[in-house]
Amino acid sequence: MYNHEQITLCIIDDIKSVVDGLTAIEWADEHGITLVGSSANG
Repeated sequence: MYNHEQITLCIIDDIKSVVDGLTAIEWADEHGITLVGSSANG
């Protein structure tokens, strides 16, 4: 039996291009990670 924990991710950085680049990644499809939010201002 496998123990799979759900991984969630919130991306926060003060540089908008970093946030844009990281949110462009297909987290769920490629890595099984759910992106729950992002912000360009911490």
